[in-house]
Amino acid sequence: MSLQDEVLSSLLGKDITVFLVSGTRLEGKLLDFDNFTLSMTAPKGRSLVYKHAIATIIYG
Repeated sequence: MSLQDEVLSSLLGKDITVFLVSGTRLEGKLLDFDNFTLSMTAPKGRSLVYKHAIATIIYG
């Protein structure tokens, strides 16, 4: 298991803040992830975020 998988597994169901390379900030609970995407809650439902678009994930 990679470090990325370990960290994301520990964050499942928890609140996170994701900053995209575009500067957009997303906040919500991490619902699931795979090799290429993150699924998280959003104010209007759910969001599917491609990992290659993520600059930073803040948690804890």
